[in-house]
Amino acid sequence: MSTKKEIIRKGVDLFREQGYNNTGINDILKTCDISKGSFYNYFRTKEGYGIKVIGYYGDTLLEYMIGKLRSGDGSPVEKLEALYNSFIEIVEREEIKSGCLVSNISNEMGGVNDRLAEVADQNFRKWIDEIARIIAKGQALKEIRNDMEALKIAEYIHASFFGSLSRMKVTRNTDSLKDWLNMTIKFIKVSNG
Repeated sequence: MSTKKEIIRKGVDLFREQGYNNTGINDILKTCDISKGSFYNYFRTKEGYGIKVIGYYGDTLLEYMIGKLRSGDGSPVEKLEALYNSFIEIVEREEIKSGCLVSNISNEMGGVNDRLAEVADQNFRKWIDEIARIIAKGQALKEIRNDMEALKIAEYIHASFFGSLSRMKVTRNTDSLKDWLNMTIKFIKVSNG
């Protein structure tokens, strides 16, 4: 039998691979090796479970982003480029099957389930704040354009990344992500000439 944290962690893979609507309670019970009673004791509803799974995923990804953006050598632009290149490498390793859970939930459920939309947005905003922090640092170093607020640039970058993830899924390759990253770096970087 899985612990509550393991059940939540396994939900990340289930929802990323199958989608929220295509994942039934029986899929969760089987994957997590728990009884229906235990599941409902922990989470009350599938929606409640989904909220916990999205939160866990969001916190895990935020920790990953902080590790990439706040440590090591490199300029702010280099760190941003390395972060998004690492995301591209992850989806390539996964053979373009899963993508970002928050992006997937936003596309699938954002327009029909207010609670799931709200928790997806909360996690998106945590990531945006972290990206805005490194952009502001790049602006202070005169490496990143400063004619727009750091938060607005961060929102643009990550929202357009989400769009490129959707495009990736239908083309079944990462060309759109690589093109997006190349254009984004050119867009934000201060030109030296």
